[in-house]
Amino acid sequence: MFITLLYHRAFAGKYGNSIDVLERHFSYIQKKCSVILPGDLCLSHRCNVCLSFDDATCDFYYLVYPLLKKYQLKVLLAVPAHYIQEAHTISQKERLALAQNFSFQTSPPSYAFCSFQELEEMISSGHVQIASHGLHHVDLTKSNSLEDELYVSKNLLEKRLNISIDTFVFPYGRYNQRVLEEARKHYTYVMRIGNALNFSWKAFLHYRVSADHIEEIQALFSPAKKVQYFMKAVAKRLTISS
Repeated sequence: MFITLLYHRAFAGKYGNSIDVLERHFSYIQKKCSVILPGDLCLSHRCNVCLSFDDATCDFYYLVYPLLKKYQLKVLLAVPAHYIQEAHTISQKERLALAQNFSFQTSPPSYAFCSFQELEEMISSGHVQIASHGLHHVDLTKSNSLEDELYVSKNLLEKRLNISIDTFVFPYGRYNQRVLEEARKHYTYVMRIGNALNFSWKAFLHYRVSADHIEEIQALFSPAKKVQYFMKAVAKRLTISS
C-alpha cells in the first residue's frame, strides 16, 4: 500500500504551503518514508509515499526543485501542456508574482509556468517525473475536446521532452465514466483526489491526499488518519466493483 500526496504552490494559502513549511514536510518524509514514483514500491517497514505537484508553475522550479535536490526526493509533476513555452525572459521575481496570483479561469500567462528548458533540466536531474495535466487545465467532465486534453497534451510533452508519459492527473480531480474510458486509451495510471490509500499500482485509478495548507505533515500520517485512508480505500473499491 502507499499514499500519494497532492501539492500545488510553494506559497502559503489554501492551495499551497510556504517554503518553510514545505521544507519541514520534505525533511519528515525523507526521514520516515520511502518515496516512490508510479510503478514503484519499496518493500520495507517504512511508509511508501508518492509525491505529486500539480500545474508546473515556476515556483516549483525556483523553490521546490532545490528542496528536492537537498533532501534527495523524487516528485511527479503534472504539466498543463498548453502553457509551457520554450524559455522565459522576464525576471524570477516577476514570474513568481504571476505564479502566486494567477487563476486558470482568467487566461493565465505562460510566464507563470515552468519553461521547457526548466522541465528538461529537472527531468535530467532524476528528481522529477512528468505527468500530463491536460492541455488547458479544464474540467474534463464539461469538455468537448477530450482527445486534445488527453492525447494532444501527452503527445506534445513526449515529443518536446523526448520522454514517455504514462500518468494523467485529472484537472480539479474531476472525471466521469466517459472521461475515464477515454483516459484508458492513452495512460497506464490516472490520478484524482480522494483522501484514500492505494493498494497497488496495478489499479488504473489512484487516489491522492491533499497536503496543501498543512502546517505539520505528521498530521497526515497519524494512526487515526491511516485507518481513515484505509477505510475510504476499501469503500471506494467496493463501490467500483459493485
